[in-house]
Amino acid sequence: MSQISAREPGLSGIAVSDQVQVVITDESGRFVMDAHGYGLVFMSQPDGYVVNGSYWRVADGAPIEFGLTSMPSVSSFTFVHASDTHLSDDLWYYGHVDDLQLGWITADVGALPPDMPLVTFSHIPFIGGGESRGGFKEAGAAPSVIEIDGRAYFRHSVYNHRDVLGPIQDRLEVALQGHIHMREVLKYQTQIGELRLITAAAVVGPPSGSRGAYGPVSGITLHRVTDGHVDAGTFLPLDPVPGGR
Repeated sequence: MSQISAREPGLSGIAVSDQVQVVITDESGRFVMDAHGYGLVFMSQPDGYVVNGSYWRVADGAPIEFGLTSMPSVSSFTFVHASDTHLSDDLWYYGHVDDLQLGWITADVGALPPDMPLVTFSHIPFIGGGESRGGFKEAGAAPSVIEIDGRAYFRHSVYNHRDVLGPIQDRLEVALQGHIHMREVLKYQTQIGELRLITAAAVVGPPSGSRGAYGPVSGITLHRVTDGHVDAGTFLPLDPVPGGR
């Protein structure tokens, strides 16, 4: 048995997850979950409240409590989108979201108000032009294609992104992504509306040999959110830009 708080009245309708399943707190703020996932349980912070301490807890069999403190709702704020710190290198990757993760996304989105705008954060882009710009690489440390179970997949984009975005539909405000080491802003007109994808540059500096007039510039992006809308962001370069631009 786990609950939001044993000492104060709880809040109903709060989503709690173990990275596999999503449950909703009852009228007294309690939830019951046979935790799986990776041994952690976390809650989706409700509007008008802030979680005391971490938003996640270790699932060790003991009752779990999430303390909440009320706070004024805000309609405007800023955040920084930064990518590719490269604190470690793991080259065995490819862009794919498996069935377990897709199930969690569907459950998590299903627990949200139907009119709530949604923002996705992913490292590998759903869609991006970076690979076309860089050219097809057949060999090296990170080739353009990887073979998994006898099938070839593009490594540097999420090849099943339609499945990921399926539960979200027209509620996607913007997809924020990284990986290609260059800021990129894409807009697509689709049958359910405009699809925006914004890729952040790397913070580690340009790779060796890439400097030049058309080389990438490392940096971060400052975004402002106003009434649920995320702007295109302001790019803040971390490298000297030729001509001061």
